[in-house]
Amino acid sequence: MNNLIVFTSDVIFSFDKNDDNYFLSGDLINTINLNTKPLMKQDNVTEKYIARVEQDGFYKENTEIINGCFDIEFGYYDLNAGISYADKKITKAWKINSTNKDYPFAYINDDNSEIIYYDNGIRF
Repeated sequence: MNNLIVFTSDVIFSFDKNDDNYFLSGDLINTINLNTKPLMKQDNVTEKYIARVEQDGFYKENTEIINGCFDIEFGYYDLNAGISYADKKITKAWKINSTNKDYPFAYINDDNSEIIYYDNGIRF
């Protein structure tokens, strides 16, 4: 959408042996009335992420993550994702994680610099 990823919108297209689409799973988003210009600088995104990782008991002393490189992507995020029957509430956001690592990762709201979602990958 607007050449940016929608982080919270998974759509699956199923094709038959003739490459004809026979099923669509998910919710297509046709319009997003937001621009594509970020407010935050990537350095600020990184600082916010590192501050959150340093609060995480599992990673706070992991210098490989804190002092390493990061993958940063700018896109859109539905703040109401996962809430049944809720209207979409799209915001511009950043996804960040340590390079070559799935966890920890975070989504950061571009409008107010707040962390929308953080996941350290630890499951009990």
